[in-house]
Amino acid sequence: MSLQKLLQYLKSLFLTEKSEKPAQKKKKSPLQTLVILLVIGVGLMLMSHFYGSGSGKSTEQKAVETTSQTAEQDMATFKTTKQKTFSSFEDYASYYEDHLTNILNEVMGVSNVHVWVTIDTTMQNVYGENTDTQTNQTNEEDKDGGTRVSNEKSSKHDVVIIDGKPLVVTQKSPVVKGVWVVAYGVDNPTVKSWIVDAVSSVLSIPSYKVSVTQAKSKEE
Repeated sequence: MSLQKLLQYLKSLFLTEKSEKPAQKKKKSPLQTLVILLVIGVGLMLMSHFYGSGSGKSTEQKAVETTSQTAEQDMATFKTTKQKTFSSFEDYASYYEDHLTNILNEVMGVSNVHVWVTIDTTMQNVYGENTDTQTNQTNEEDKDGGTRVSNEKSSKHDVVIIDGKPLVVTQKSPVVKGVWVVAYGVDNPTVKSWIVDAVSSVLSIPSYKVSVTQAKSKEE
């Protein structure tokens, strides 16, 4: 029954025709009144179901969306700021560990995160160079009177120096050997998969380089 038909039906139960005088209205029996109340209750329930189910979101859905958005924002910030200069492997690894810990603690169902990062190489500078290429051509005659032409190329590379310092054109990010994550909640396969995907995406490393372990409880 549509909403309009339901309202018309209720109106017909409560109201009489305009031509009918008030004195001629019939009194409704208790049973009829009960039926009317039941119809009204069912109608309100149906209206609430159809008009509320499509527009609202559950608390859990909102929590998941909020957590996902926060983690994505943290990962984007981390990717844009990771091009920093560090003096040692330990400094670079510590930088990765701190930022990954903050990101992963935002994941739904995960807490008490600890991250260890191992670095293979540190940041590498790529310097600007001046390249001077020379080609030497030699004509040789063999004993039969033929001529053989040989070309010899030589190149010279000089680092560009500005104000007494080499010109840095770009920098290569350190190579990450592996990542180990220990946290509560990663015994859930879905959550563990989220962690692996997040670390792989942030560090641009294959998933097999990421190890995730469930942390033991305080009682253990």
